[in-house]
Amino acid sequence: MGRFGLLCAPVLYKCSTPGVSTGEVVAGWSGTGDRSDAINYATSVVFDNNGTMFICDSTERRVKRWFKDNEYGQTIVANISCFGLALDNEGSLYITDRYNVIKWPSGEVVAGNNGEGDALNQLAYPFHLFVDRNRSVFVPDASNYRVVKWIVGAKEGIVVAGGNGLGDGAVCIG
Repeated sequence: MGRFGLLCAPVLYKCSTPGVSTGEVVAGWSGTGDRSDAINYATSVVFDNNGTMFICDSTERRVKRWFKDNEYGQTIVANISCFGLALDNEGSLYITDRYNVIKWPSGEVVAGNNGEGDALNQLAYPFHLFVDRNRSVFVPDASNYRVVKWIVGAKEGIVVAGGNGLGDGAVCIG
């Protein structure tokens, strides 16, 4: 697939050769807006086994699917406060929202969904995520300064790091 670099601009570049400062635009070449060939502010990008690219466009509040070598992307989730994406080993896409994590295409909420807060069944601005081979979801819960693990089917998460407020001590994340 080559190497990809994500810039703080409305385009995604593919850089095939290490050390080369120019690359090929593969998504977002028309600028910003709601057009199918536009990306405003990509905060996360993941690829499936077929080379399909999923892009979290946080400013436009959407997730786009961009099939390999296509000029246009397709909005697959709209009206979402997305900042992070991850794929599991079965090809399901996980998307962060303001107070939860959604599994696509089923629409199932797999973490949070109880409003903003610091209880173990709540999240507050999850910014990225990781899904392990057992499909457990690890969520950096930004406003709660913690990382929370959600096992498949769990109604609440388990704090695996932080959770003691902002700071630089051994039990803090900041």
